[in-house]
Amino acid sequence: METILRMKTLFCALLAAMFFFAAGEAGAASYSINKGDMLSIYVYRQEDMNVKVRVDDSGFIRFPIAGRIQAVGKTPSQIEGIIAGALRRNGFEQPEVVVSVESFAPRKVYVLGEINGQTNFTLDIPQGGEITAMQAISQAGGLAPSADVTKIVVRRLGSNGNTSMISVPARDIMSGKNVADILLQPSDTVVVPKAKAISVLGTVKNPGEFFATPENPLTVSRAIALAGGVERPKSLAKIRVTRGEKSFLVNIQKLLEEGLPGGDMELEPGDVVYVPETRW
Repeated sequence: METILRMKTLFCALLAAMFFFAAGEAGAASYSINKGDMLSIYVYRQEDMNVKVRVDDSGFIRFPIAGRIQAVGKTPSQIEGIIAGALRRNGFEQPEVVVSVESFAPRKVYVLGEINGQTNFTLDIPQGGEITAMQAISQAGGLAPSADVTKIVVRRLGSNGNTSMISVPARDIMSGKNVADILLQPSDTVVVPKAKAISVLGTVKNPGEFFATPENPLTVSRAIALAGGVERPKSLAKIRVTRGEKSFLVNIQKLLEEGLPGGDMELEPGDVVYVPETRW
């Protein structure tokens, strides 16, 4: 009985080892090679071809017979296929090629702008792993209340030297919609711009700037409440909202006294709410 238990234990351990080995191999096989990675290339029974080569700044490697190979964006198994194909075309029968990542290049990404606690943050993409724009923002401390979630972008420098801007669907992701986040590449920068503030001025206790979001819009009455309320009650009947070249008169006093629906006004980023000075 004891022998059977030992055999079962050994069998389970062997299965676990095989599982973790297979998982590691799958992760390595799906890894996309990046600039600066050091690759180890092994050709069975061809010792003079066994080399270590670094992916250059253009995303290429050089290998005997195969020549210049674009490596960035490809998996190690894809590079194996390219090299094996080149060897077959040059008379090698059934070449066996193994490509592995000897060491990973620094894979830094950056988050700039309206994030909690700071205005810039640097982090590393996990070796052999990946990270999205919203995950990077979360690791950087999360979005500040002043962030404009509708205009978050990923700034990416292309191999041709041109910079592209990729929109991040942050608002949809935060609202739970099934949309794809942006997968970051090394040296990407996630830019979180500042939203236009709503200014509350005049005879309020704490004049200043406040920020509305699609999930938490601001009305005139709520903005005034955030500013500490008015110092003179009669001024509630003469509040003026400026929006660009337009101006609106809002009577919050009438809303409070009569409870009329629709008497309040929803504000937009950039609006200026002015509470005039009146007699008590």
